Amino acid sequence: MSSSRFLASALWPKIYAKTRHTSVMSNPGKDNAVLAAPAALEPAYEDGAVVDRESVMAAYRDAVAGMLDGDRLGLFVAGPRGTGKSLLTRRVLEDELAADQRSILVQCAEHDTAYGVAVALSNALDPSAPSLAPTGHAEQAVMDTLADRLAETTAAVVVLDDVETVATDPLLPMIADATRETALATILVANDRTLRNELSYPVRRRLCERELSVDRYDDAVVREILSSRVDAAFEAGAVSPEALDRCTQIVQSDLDGDLGAGVRLLAFVAVVADEDGAGHVTAEHVTRARDRLVSQQIRDHLADASVHRATCLRALSERVTAASDAPRIDALYATYREQCEAEDIDPISKRGFHDHLRALREAGLVTVTSHRSGTPGHYYRYHFAVEPSAARLALAGVLSDA
Repeated sequence: MSSSRFLASALWPKIYAKTRHTSVMSNPGKDNAVLAAPAALEPAYEDGAVVDRESVMAAYRDAVAGMLDGDRLGLFVAGPRGTGKSLLTRRVLEDELAADQRSILVQCAEHDTAYGVAVALSNALDPSAPSLAPTGHAEQAVMDTLADRLAETTAAVVVLDDVETVATDPLLPMIADATRETALATILVANDRTLRNELSYPVRRRLCERELSVDRYDDAVVREILSSRVDAAFEAGAVSPEALDRCTQIVQSDLDGDLGAGVRLLAFVAVVADEDGAGHVTAEHVTRARDRLVSQQIRDHLADASVHRATCLRALSERVTAASDAPRIDALYATYREQCEAEDIDPISKRGFHDHLRALREAGLVTVTSHRSGTPGHYYRYHFAVEPSAARLALAGVLSDA
């Protein structure tokens, strides 16, 4: 069974803003038995150390210093999620900006659309001007306001973080045009390096004149960073070396090296250990916390989909549990119809069922393997791309909420 890749899937940016601040399941209380400083596991924690990024930090400083001097004012920073890009950006700007210079950072994942980003950026550019409401304006009116405020701003740098989570048109072309006659520097931070190649040439030329890549951490550095966060958040000696090793393994194999997700994993670890009444975190607590973390993301995905999406996933769970071979679509669809009949749900067609399977594949929850049949052609078998235990936990939560 393949390891979980859900948190690194294309769906993750869409749900990231919803879950990173408000997930009840991962919000340890102040009286948590294994925690000394719960705030150290909050997304807004600012005291995290920059580890093993000396060469990247130096290149970043050089790029920003040149931009502030008027040399190539657009920078594109890319690398996998959870590799420290946002932290690097904050630290470099803190160090490089003069006292009379300011930066504006908009976290695009906190907004649903380019329109929402444009409203947030407009308001941040000129706090003294009347604020734009988040809704109720024509898109062109918002873009015109943004263009005017970009042209008149006293800010030195504008940062759009997680820029790939919103549609880049018409936002980025408008920003590129508006900054053509200004000395305003821009930094686009993305988790996908290919985004730059998808932008129009005028946007690349203006907003991506420089490019900086940030690579994944290796195992030793991931463990060092997690260890430093454990030292800041947990009671001394509460987390065993084996538990920390398990956290490192999960971050690297299940979470695609995303250290932000790794810190959220630690929050779930604290919750699970406290629920057990344990004063010492074990590797088993970490495994259960992984299931909680992945389960929460699955539930968020299913909350935005029809009941048939959850029923489709439940059918796969039942077939995977009952059979040694991964199921084919005919067996899955038969199980789905049985579940619909049992729950008095009007079933959809096999084609519609296949569409939900495709959506689950695109979300990183389901994978397929292709097999040759006895005649020319092939067929697919369906597998979980997450740990089945995490999927079952999520489905149990969906059912209890129904």
